[in-house]
Amino acid sequence: TPTLTPEPILGRAQVVRGGNIRSAPQVVPATVIGQVCVGDRVELFEERIVDTNNRWYRLRVVETVGRCVPERVSAGTEGWVNGQLLGAIER
Repeated sequence: TPTLTPEPILGRAQVVRGGNIRSAPQVVPATVIGQVCVGDRVELFEERIVDTNNRWYRLRVVETVGRCVPERVSAGTEGWVNGQLLGAIER
């Protein structure tokens, strides 16, 4: 049986502002998967610049901290988050 190779990561970061995690790097209601919260830890897989200076990251939530909102996603969720929600990227 073939073994799955983990996807290489660009880096890790912490959520510094709560907000939406989305299925695509677009701010439209249909793309919302749920919420990330301050303190959540993420691994980054891809960076995309949309509309000149709007930086988005495709990521996986690896750790959730505390409770914030009912719509919060669980660890393991993958999606897109606007870079303004993330702290410094550890590469």
